[in-house]
Amino acid sequence: MHKNILFSVFVALSLYGARPLVTDDARLTNAYSCQLESYTKHTTFVNDFWLLPACNPTGNLEFTLGLGRSYNQSNTIDNISLQAKTLFHPLQVNGYGIGIATGVTTNTITDAYQNQIGSFYGYIPVSFSLNNDQIILHLNGGMVHDTQSYNTFGTYGIGSEITINEHLFGVAEVYGDTTGELFWQGGSRLWLIPNKLQMDMTYGAGGNDFHQWVTFGLRILGSEWFRH
Repeated sequence: MHKNILFSVFVALSLYGARPLVTDDARLTNAYSCQLESYTKHTTFVNDFWLLPACNPTGNLEFTLGLGRSYNQSNTIDNISLQAKTLFHPLQVNGYGIGIATGVTTNTITDAYQNQIGSFYGYIPVSFSLNNDQIILHLNGGMVHDTQSYNTFGTYGIGSEITINEHLFGVAEVYGDTTGELFWQGGSRLWLIPNKLQMDMTYGAGGNDFHQWVTFGLRILGSEWFRH
């Protein structure tokens, strides 16, 4: 695949994932508080940097703003995404959680003469807690509508979190879409300050041209802001 086409593909994939892991969980930012996630993604052809502030002002409605920049040797693309997520059933220990999320994306390669919106998307995250939260499984199913090509396609993801100790977790996922692309990635998450500051890193690969990448991320959890 030509490098410029690969560049566009990686931009699109970055927009649909809120963190280095694309498969989402049936959990929200802590009620009445905000958090900040950031990560970098380095591939053979494209490098990404993302800031993702998220707030849950009502207790069951999370808003996430994604601000990203993707660049290679010849192009720089700025990306914006806005997502809302709520839960029908919160994830409980040895139980399950289910919710719904929807969002919109745009970037600087969107055709300004047609519209300013790149894609609409939605998905249903389902999570299962096993063995007192020692293993948590995540399933996603959704759809994406590209307003430039007028194409609509399905998306899916299967992910897991495995507790190694109270500070360290292993993560892994497989995800793809109905166009035939399939990807996987795995890595770890580490609490640097319990329930306040988390670091993660992953390695991933896949796609019809077998792209490879590494990611590094930080997550900062805030205190309650909205209750009073």
